[in-house]
Amino acid sequence: MADEIFAQVGRKPKYMVAGKTMLRIFGLFNPMVRELVEMHYLLTSPIILDDTRLKNLLGELPKTPYKQGIRQTMASI
Repeated sequence: MADEIFAQVGRKPKYMVAGKTMLRIFGLFNPMVRELVEMHYLLTSPIILDDTRLKNLLGELPKTPYKQGIRQTMASI
């Protein structure tokens, strides 16, 4: 998703990786980053999401493709 955002704005992405220890240090100064330490497993372990029960309850919902949603978001900024 980040690659698509950078591609649409015409910039080259620059990535920086912060491990759990670095997040703990940053978390001393920023409460939002402190919460990332608690949720770190979501970034490092595969997660399988299943929306079958939701679809059965609500029916099929229209979904906007990522490229289109990113384009519309960038146009609104």
